[in-house]
Amino acid sequence: MNVPNEMHPETFGQARTWNSKYANYHALNATREQILAALHETGLLTKPEPLRGDPSLRNQAKYCDFHDDIGHTTSECFHLKDHIETLIRNGYLKEFIDITQEARQQVPDTTDRDPPKHSDKGKVHMVHTIAGGPTLAGDSNRDRKAYSRSTMASRACMQVNQFQTPKRQKIHTTPIIFTDEDSKGITHPHDDALVISLTIAGKMIPRILINTGSSMDIMFKKTLDHLGIEKARLREVNTPLYGFTRDSIWPVGTIDIPITFGEDPDQFTAMITYVVVDAPGVYSVILGRPFLVATKARVSLYHNVMKIPTGEKIETIRGDQESARKCYATSVKENF
Repeated sequence: MNVPNEMHPETFGQARTWNSKYANYHALNATREQILAALHETGLLTKPEPLRGDPSLRNQAKYCDFHDDIGHTTSECFHLKDHIETLIRNGYLKEFIDITQEARQQVPDTTDRDPPKHSDKGKVHMVHTIAGGPTLAGDSNRDRKAYSRSTMASRACMQVNQFQTPKRQKIHTTPIIFTDEDSKGITHPHDDALVISLTIAGKMIPRILINTGSSMDIMFKKTLDHLGIEKARLREVNTPLYGFTRDSIWPVGTIDIPITFGEDPDQFTAMITYVVVDAPGVYSVILGRPFLVATKARVSLYHNVMKIPTGEKIETIRGDQESARKCYATSVKENF
């Protein structure tokens, strides 16, 4: 929701221009009075600076509980509005975010009807298609539009280059192939997800889902805490994540953490940007398309294996079928 400069009714008979702290504010499912009442119980409330100006010139009939002063009401208080937004962006007060309105503002509806409302009963949150968040397309609508236009320019360039004589190039990469040998130990038939273990920030992390339907690499906050990484290192995110049902969740932030494959002398380490979410989940990490592209990984769901080139060798990472099935069963059980 874009917020222009507003008029603050702080003084009686006149108003001063209020410069909003943020360009966009989260839609809320409660009034500022209700949120303020909840803040009194949390210890998150920061006392604002006293109001300026002559109190005798203010509207004596209006009282702000946040400032504990007269001149404007609590619902009109822009200091409180900024304070609430700051707390939300720092990972607090998520229960007061109006998810339905946020989704409607962020995702264009292709029909004239409102999106269907879904009750929590029977909802399965193990969504395999995840969009939104900060990606190569950027973290704003303007960036994403420019990113989509860039593919048109790229195709035009390719059409021109098709008529040019290509230069002879040496290819040093080893071909990556999958054979029946790769599926040894796998129970067939199956439609299991690829769930693996990898070394992240020097620690072996289990229950990592490889998800080609995710536009970003996701780390759950419980995993971040397990790695001993402070929340203060997180960078702010301006775009929520969306599942295929258009359910959305606001990330806590983004962070760069190394992930390592293989053994010396062919050990390979890649710096991966994770979108951190504070939400329940059966997985520790979800690695999506950015990871797969950055590492040049190849995935075969049939063989339940992933292969990554590391120097002159190909690192083979096998999936854990038992873990994949346990994760699936737990996720479905928790959501029904």
